Parts: sequence; C-alpha cells; structure tokens
Amino acid sequence: MRNISLITGIFFLVFYLLITLLGWINLRVVFRHYRGLKNLSLAYFMVSLLIIAGFTILFIYPYRAHSAKNYSLYFIFNSILILVLFSKIPVALAGLVSLPFFRIRYRYHIAFAGSMLSLGIAFSMLWGFTLGPRILDKHHIEIFHENLPKEFDGFRLTQLSDFHLGNFHYPEMLQSALEENALFNPHLFVFTGDLVNNFKEETSTWENDLKNFSASHGKFAVLGNHDYGDYYRWPDKVSRQENFDGIVEGFEKCGFELLLNESRSIVLTSDSIYIVGVENWGHPPFQQYADLGKASENIQQGAFRILLSHDPAHWESVIKSMPEFPLTLSGHSHGAQWGIKLAGFDFSMIIFSRKTWGGLYQGDSNYLYVNKGIGTIGLPFRLDMPPEITFITLRKK
Repeated sequence: MRNISLITGIFFLVFYLLITLLGWINLRVVFRHYRGLKNLSLAYFMVSLLIIAGFTILFIYPYRAHSAKNYSLYFIFNSILILVLFSKIPVALAGLVSLPFFRIRYRYHIAFAGSMLSLGIAFSMLWGFTLGPRILDKHHIEIFHENLPKEFDGFRLTQLSDFHLGNFHYPEMLQSALEENALFNPHLFVFTGDLVNNFKEETSTWENDLKNFSASHGKFAVLGNHDYGDYYRWPDKVSRQENFDGIVEGFEKCGFELLLNESRSIVLTSDSIYIVGVENWGHPPFQQYADLGKASENIQQGAFRILLSHDPAHWESVIKSMPEFPLTLSGHSHGAQWGIKLAGFDFSMIIFSRKTWGGLYQGDSNYLYVNKGIGTIGLPFRLDMPPEITFITLRKK
C-alpha cells in the first residue's frame, strides 16, 4: 500500500468496481429465487463501499501508520480486502458468463455455481486468516554427511525463522514451540532472520518469551532483509542507524548471539564444528551485505561448517558450489504463506519465482534447509503452509 503508484491505485479501483458490478449481476439472479436473501444486496454494496473508502484513505495517507504498533491497521484492512476480492472473482466471472443466456433457468445454474465457488473460497480464506497462522508444524529431519566429526553424530539443532514480531499475535503457538524445543533438548538453537518488520520497538513485547528458548551450546541468529529497517522512509541517516542499533540490541535481549559475518566454534570433547552467520544476501532489490570471506576467518581448513544465511537465493547462486559449507540454513520465503500439502508433497506458487523455497535441498556435496517461517508478512494469513519449527539431527555418514 505504501509504494502503490497513482496509476496502479486507479486501476485497482476500476477493477474492483467492475467485479463488484458483475458479481451483483450474478447474485441478483440467485437472490430472486430466495426472497429472504434480497436484503443481502444492500449488504453487498455496503461492504464494497467500505472497501473502496478504506483503500482510498490508506492510499492517500500511507505513512500515518509509521510505527510498529500501527501495523494492525494495515494488516486487518488488507485481510478484509483480499478476502472480499478473491471471494468476488468467481461470482463475477459467473455473472460475466451468464450474460449471453437470456433464459433465467440457465442463468440461475451458472449464478448458483459461481456463488458456491465464491463461498468455498471465502471459507478457505477465513480459515487461512484465523487458524492457519496458529497451527504449528513440527518438522523433524536427519541430515547425513561424511565430513561430520564422529563426536557430532546425533548433534541436534532447532531452527526458527521469520518472526516478524510487529504483527505476531500468537502466544499460544509460541508456547507450543517452547515446549517442543524443550522436549527436543537441542545442542544449538538458531534463528535465520527477520525478527522484525522494520522497527526496534517490535521486540519489546516478546523478549522474555524468546529468551526462554534454550540450547546447551548456544543460541545464534542472523539478520534478515527486514532487520535493517530498509522498508521505511527515514528522515535522516541518524534515525535509521538508531533504529538498526535498537534492532541489534533486541536480538541480544531475546537471548541470541547475533552473527554479523562472523563464526563461532562448537566443541564436543576433542572435536569441533563451526557455526557461521552472514548478513543478508539476496537478488535485487534485496541488498547483498554478506561477506563469506570475513565470516570464515580463523576457521580451520576442512572443518565442518553450518552456515546461517537468511535468503536461500544465497545458497542457490553462490554456496551450492562451495563444499566447505556442508549445511546452510535459511528462511525468508514463508512458502508464500499458501500452497497445497498432499500425500507428503508440498507445492507453492512461489516455485515459479525461486527454486529453493521450503524444505531440504541437496547440492553436489552440501545441503540447504529452508524453514517456512513462524510469523507472517503482508497478510496475517497461512493456507496449507503452516508456521514451522524445524528439529535437525546431524548424522555421520
């Protein structure tokens, strides 16, 4: 909403008015058969007018919701907008298809089918807005690698990603994640970026809860693209830097050791591995702050490394061909927050824009795991793409 051009805004309003009119043509045929539904015509137009008014106000005053506490205004409106818009499209198409049919009987069947399809979409999306973001998916995987030191056979990691705390409102789900993590009893707990949407204030409500995630050998995190505050028009560089410093401090208050192109050694008896964390790296328009060379300083040649890099595009474009990084953990994609899970197979439309968007991927000599995130961005919505906590066990091959 904040970056929509005038032409795009006008186009959307014209499109919305068009599908509203076509939808009304369709629904009018259905309402004629059920007298008790006639009053719904008024409700239909009232909701449409409210959507247009809300869109216009937020378009004219996009920066009124400039602080973290005001995200709710945008997300609530966007949720209603998308729900109404997608529900109207089938009924509008049915109205368009029925126009050539003058016999009421044919028009009714087409109108009724379109209305039922719209109703089905509405209920699916309601589920996605209400229960979808609240049901935690607990994903256990084992990763085998021949270069893993013997002492680390059975080494356990918990991964979370993409909290987006500015619009995170799911304490029950967070409690479930805490309990599952305690049961898993990991050696390492890692967070792969996007703690916030934009602002340092977002962490304050959740610092005590996030501090409760425990691991015997440390909690590490990296920055995601949202953790730099790049998506807000700051009045000056000083304000931007103060916000960034506050976000970094927020990571620390949540109990994380933030790795900014750095590494740490993890020692078990006589063997060791390295946890390496780089800043965000993505394809344009995302910035490329990562410095693998700096992050790998003082690491022994041949040592087993676990790399934390927020955007999986980094692995696909750079790390996939680097055997010195046997395992990379990422997030960022959210699996587009909607998809299809059928017979153990996950599908999301995001596959048409990026190859690595969720789950485990294998290169010639290394692996990438992409966590689908625990929070949401854009819309508080998840449909068949639930929030995820990942439990990884490393095995000596």
